Amino acid sequence: MDRLFSKILVLFLALLTFSCGQVGFITGGEDDDFAPKPILGAMQPPMASTHVRPKAIIIPFDEFIQLNSPAKNISVIPADVTLEATIKGKTLTLKPITGDWKDNTTYAIYLNRAVKDLNEANDSLMTYVFATGSYIDSLETAIRVVDAYTNKPLKNTTVGLYEQELPDDTSKVTPRYVVMSNDEGLAQFGYLQKGPFYAYAYVDRDQNTRLNQKEPRGKLKEVIYADTSSAIIPEIRLMESKATNFEVSTNNFVAPATWCLGFSKPLPVETTIRFTSPKPEGYIWNDKKDSLTVFYASAARSGKVELIIENETANDTISKKYFFKDPEKFNYSSNLEKGTLLIGDTLKLQLIEAVTTLDRSKIEVLGKQAGDSLYMALPMSSAMSRPDEISIFHAREYDSIRVIIALESIGGANFLNPEELVLNYQVQPKNKVGTMIIKLDSIPKYGILEVSTAKEELVERIQLQPGVFEYNLIDLQPTNYRFKLIIDEDQDGFWSFGDIFKKQEAERVIWFDSTTKIRANWDVEVKLSLVPQDIELE
Repeated sequence: MDRLFSKILVLFLALLTFSCGQVGFITGGEDDDFAPKPILGAMQPPMASTHVRPKAIIIPFDEFIQLNSPAKNISVIPADVTLEATIKGKTLTLKPITGDWKDNTTYAIYLNRAVKDLNEANDSLMTYVFATGSYIDSLETAIRVVDAYTNKPLKNTTVGLYEQELPDDTSKVTPRYVVMSNDEGLAQFGYLQKGPFYAYAYVDRDQNTRLNQKEPRGKLKEVIYADTSSAIIPEIRLMESKATNFEVSTNNFVAPATWCLGFSKPLPVETTIRFTSPKPEGYIWNDKKDSLTVFYASAARSGKVELIIENETANDTISKKYFFKDPEKFNYSSNLEKGTLLIGDTLKLQLIEAVTTLDRSKIEVLGKQAGDSLYMALPMSSAMSRPDEISIFHAREYDSIRVIIALESIGGANFLNPEELVLNYQVQPKNKVGTMIIKLDSIPKYGILEVSTAKEELVERIQLQPGVFEYNLIDLQPTNYRFKLIIDEDQDGFWSFGDIFKKQEAERVIWFDSTTKIRANWDVEVKLSLVPQDIELE
């Protein structure tokens, strides 16, 4: 017991040594650079007491003190009681106001910068420990929390140790031990019983210390037994909650006449939609069918739109009232990059509304070669790529292109182009792009390789095929590229998160550390190794 007390005392003093000191305003004398220090011998009950159930915990300090957000910065683990903190002079008093101390339990009370001095506002970080039983539990463990998609550590995430598995996220079960992850995603537990424990992590958005339905979550696959000697830190991969009910997550109407809807989960393939009033010009689902964009031909400055979604599990009427204070005007954007039509691209003009007017006879395309002084007329054609977008096709063998769109020849029911539009641009030649040859040392089952720019702009999604170890990407822009591999176990073509209650992990994502630079008119070979990764290979 003496050795245990000495160990706790050393830890306690070490915490005080590393307390945060912040220099405040100058008072005319020497600045106080040190945080308030508790007087160890005057604590009641004494530090590391056993067989106690304190009705009050009294911690004297060596100077006058004040509280700093005690509700947030004072925590009891296990959280069997709620403490009320008061200050009188140099003394902090903690009294339990709800709950009871449990039998044969070690309690650690963390003062995480909850106490600071009056003048310089230097604050203290300390731990007070006692036990209701005959000994102090001294086991410890640590768990790391990372984002399931990016694999990056997550801070300020609640990590709880439970004495039983959670049956669902509505059971209102609180953890036996709970801590927050630090900047490195590490959740460190001390003064634990041996276990076993089930470890869960979640973003406690409503701050009720329980996992709720809409909170991101993760679960450790293995059971935890507290151990002071383990060098391996287990990892929880945090993911979003899996929606069970169909809900409208976003509902916006954008001037002058576009309705944007998002849903809590992808809709079944057999879903139908009926537009009650008004009838739209067209609509587009995203690839996962959890987002819908509806284009209307005309809309007044105020009004209401409505539709009905029907499938085997849902029959929902969705509506949106809108009002626009400021009038819109004709506006468009193009896919030109700094005056250049990139190789492989078709000229696209996107309006802020559905296109209802397109007079192709009033669109002229001219081209000229380098060194020529005159433009010549080129054959052209056009198509509606989507309800709000026009694609214009022309020959690409010319260095310079001029597109002339006559007055009031394109537009929606609300706006026509009020003046002639002229677009001058260059067509990117073949010698300004490069080729990437990707070679894999093995093929994972159900793998999707994503190639993105260093700015995370997706360039290519490659569905890996059995027995194919080499993939060529042509006409890539000169820049840096990076790679990630999605282990698409459900074979839906997307990254999917799992379900902690069905023991389904989020699909693994492997991020390759290195980047590859593509240069103009070069072929670059990239070798990606999957052998060291813990994945199932073909």
